[in-house]
Amino acid sequence: MNYDAINIYYKEYLAEMGGIETVTYNIAAKYAHKKDVLFLIGGHPNQIKRLIKLGAKVAPIDKNKTYRCKRVFVTSEKEIPEFIIYDEAVRISHANPEDLMRHGFKLPKDMDKAINYGVSRDVCETTEKLANVKCEYCPNPYIEEEVKPLLKLISPQRMTWEKGLPLMQKMAAELDKHNIPFQWIVACNNYEDVKKLDNPSFMFLKSRLDIKSFIKEADYLVLLSNTEGSPMAPQEALMMGIPIIVTHIPWVDDLDIQDKGFFLNLDLSNLDVEEIYKRKGTFKFNWNPPEDFWGDLLLDGKCEKEIELMELYKAKATGFAKEKGIYIGEANGIPEEGQEFEITKDRIDVLLGNNKYNATFIKDVRKIETEKPVEIEDKPKPKAKKKK
Repeated sequence: MNYDAINIYYKEYLAEMGGIETVTYNIAAKYAHKKDVLFLIGGHPNQIKRLIKLGAKVAPIDKNKTYRCKRVFVTSEKEIPEFIIYDEAVRISHANPEDLMRHGFKLPKDMDKAINYGVSRDVCETTEKLANVKCEYCPNPYIEEEVKPLLKLISPQRMTWEKGLPLMQKMAAELDKHNIPFQWIVACNNYEDVKKLDNPSFMFLKSRLDIKSFIKEADYLVLLSNTEGSPMAPQEALMMGIPIIVTHIPWVDDLDIQDKGFFLNLDLSNLDVEEIYKRKGTFKFNWNPPEDFWGDLLLDGKCEKEIELMELYKAKATGFAKEKGIYIGEANGIPEEGQEFEITKDRIDVLLGNNKYNATFIKDVRKIETEKPVEIEDKPKPKAKKKK
């Protein structure tokens, strides 16, 4: 027989990610240059591209053509297609068929026409029981690759016009271009805004009042704003010894921080991602912000007059916000009906109907018992040494 390939590995669809997708990649990486294998596959372009990048023989599935091989490999969920002519077939089962059958999976009718293997002994035993065929254990292939350390970035910020979102995309593209693996956490209040950054290495961290533990674990805090007054997050990072990557706008010049990170032009013309990666973990410094004088601005004395203090309430969402797609700030998004969130007293009237929609957004409102305030004291700062 005039073969198209000695081996054909057939997979109708490779998903964007998954275990079988990793197995397929590992087979190509480990054996494509040693064995004659034609990968006859369809699916997500990223999976196809990485197989081609390995130098594997990859062909699209054309059901109007005939493919000939000595041995064909298929996975458990599909029957061997009629357009593949083979001497011998191997079926690899990647999951317990009994579990799959609970979700509508049916055993292929041609189980007895193939040599059957399972990726675990449990899979083999269940396949033998249900299909009445012999099934041998075949471990998944693994490969050893050099794993570059991850560059960990964090940007705690609102996703608004002045925060330099295009610059973030540009820097991420440069990191990808130089094959630098990175995880860029964006701490904000809206996942939809993070999705606009359109890079899989951006990760959403739902906004919270204290993210210092997350900052402490980062290699750099990044803030690529077009304009700022005196941003808090970079200075909090510097106080923890975490270097920063920021655009060089006027606030930077107020502080003695030029050796504590990277300061980028607004067009990123001086961005050097290789240097950023090379220097991660090498910055060693102690830094304190300028002394504030709020203690002098706030007047002394005590007023005895009683005033109504702020009270907090809990409420549940009606279905109106979800139905109309209306963002509610206190819920950090569009709340599901029945979702509970906290509101202040002044917002009750608004959310109960005094709004431009004349609609009721909340129900089951109840007061929260106020906890005892937490007092925060400043740590005494070390005294500066006198110059001789």
